[in-house]
Amino acid sequence: LSGAGRAFCAGDDLKEFDSQARGPAEARAYLERIQDITRLLVLGDKIVVGAVHGWAVGGGFEWLIDCDLAVLAEDTRCFFPEAALGLFVTGGASHLLPRLVGLPKAKELVLLGDKIDARQALDLGLANWVVPEKERMTKAREIAERLAALPPRPRRQAKRLFHKAPQLALEQALTLETEACLEGFLDPETARRARDAIA
Repeated sequence: LSGAGRAFCAGDDLKEFDSQARGPAEARAYLERIQDITRLLVLGDKIVVGAVHGWAVGGGFEWLIDCDLAVLAEDTRCFFPEAALGLFVTGGASHLLPRLVGLPKAKELVLLGDKIDARQALDLGLANWVVPEKERMTKAREIAERLAALPPRPRRQAKRLFHKAPQLALEQALTLETEACLEGFLDPETARRARDAIA
């Protein structure tokens, strides 16, 4: 899983916020599409190797933690801007992030929205490798080829069993995240903050 251009994923386009938050039905449908991506990445059968570069912001940061294995370019920068906008994270972050970095650090990343770089992400357990940008795709393909050479059953079993026990909790987290974020999407103060952020 990689991004095109200068970033892995720069997050939600705040210029689209008003159309996404037009009403409860539109906001819920938008948020459910986001959560469905996490269901595919985390609960699907395929091992997902992230090849991350540039910015991984908001949803992009969520997709990074949704990957099974992640190769980060040295220029990678990650953060969650949601709290500053009056929103909440999605992408299973409320469930997956504490498992990866511990509850105190997860709270810090989500609530304060501090930016971390590739080395910090590696140290926190959010990445497997950090390489120069020019080696990112080569390293990710190398890992993918090693995985593809394995018999398919162990790959599927590993993916399923790593997530089987907490799967129900992840589904519950996705539902609770959607509800928490929906409140933000429908709050006029959040709309104001989104407009100010793009001004």
